[in-house]
Amino acid sequence: MNYIAMIGDIKDSRKIKNRRQVQERLNTVLKSVNETYCTEISANFIIMLGDEFQGLLKTGENVLDIVKYIQNEMYPVKLRIGIGIGEISTNFYNETAIGADGPAYYAAREVVEQLHEQEKKLKKQAADIQISIYGVNKFEITEINTLLALIKIIELGIGHLLGDFYFQNERIASYKEETYKGVLLHSLEYYVVFLVVMLPVFSFDMILGVTYAAAAHFVIDTIKCLIPDRRKFRRNKEVFVIDQCAHIVSILALAYIMYVFDFSIEPLGIIVDILSACECEGEILARWILAVLLIHIPVNLLIQISLEDYKPKGDKGVIKSDNKAGRRIGSVERLIMLVFLSRAQYAAIGFVLTAKSIARYDKITKDEQFAEYYLLGTLISTLCVVICSILILC
Repeated sequence: MNYIAMIGDIKDSRKIKNRRQVQERLNTVLKSVNETYCTEISANFIIMLGDEFQGLLKTGENVLDIVKYIQNEMYPVKLRIGIGIGEISTNFYNETAIGADGPAYYAAREVVEQLHEQEKKLKKQAADIQISIYGVNKFEITEINTLLALIKIIELGIGHLLGDFYFQNERIASYKEETYKGVLLHSLEYYVVFLVVMLPVFSFDMILGVTYAAAAHFVIDTIKCLIPDRRKFRRNKEVFVIDQCAHIVSILALAYIMYVFDFSIEPLGIIVDILSACECEGEILARWILAVLLIHIPVNLLIQISLEDYKPKGDKGVIKSDNKAGRRIGSVERLIMLVFLSRAQYAAIGFVLTAKSIARYDKITKDEQFAEYYLLGTLISTLCVVICSILILC
């Protein structure tokens, strides 16, 4: 049987002045973990060797929740944590992990030692957490740890969406196409918005990260600015997709850099206190913020550009007014579907789509071109919210 062994220790513990209070706090936190996750724990979490602790789990269902809880409760004290998956070759008791040994602990111990070595080589703190699986090759282990590290893109994604879609109005977008000063103005606005978004996890490392993000955004927009006759490409769906893919690649590159050099994204103490008082999980809240921001203006713009060639002919004023109302309806529709998907209420999504169809029934039955336009827009909208739910909320 495979177990999940967790070994952790305090970074730079000898430099901590109030070591006794920190150890007492750690002991209290571990007791809380043992009580909260008692049904999943094979051997209770206990302090070993002064600043080191370990525990053994039956399953990995809540292993990251446990890690995050320990890290948040011990903040601002930093920890390095290794997680090993494998068998246990000795007998052990539920009350304590003392005496337990085997491949699971070998893997966890190896990770902790690797993290410590990385800190020495980089002359700074390495990543806080890594996973090792006994008997699995290093490439697959790297893939797992990279996926854990990419959690950082949630904050970066929120900053990008706000800076590139919500605070960039039509006037700034047009100004970018007319003059290079518009690109500079938008890049400055993007930088300021990104800094504000990162305030809850503000640090010098994050200033460096935000500066990189803004610089990369500036370079991409500058390249667009150099394209001849760029104004006619403004509503071109291929250009829009390529532009956003370039921004996504730059964000993923930044997330990787943040992982390799362990850019600190620890929440400020006051943020941790507020989330704890509200009994709210910070990562889940950030995921929902990212998802809601994504399904509103960015998806509306994607649908609008994608349907440009299929727009029904008619009174332009009526169509423009109808499209404006349709975008509002679409945003609300996607938000409702996102909530239903998160609650696994798939059948209820049908009622949302039915209600929307009833409102457009008369026009759908009388205008075949509009019916196709409407159906294509609805399918793209639904596809976007399903992809968003799978990639961000799941």
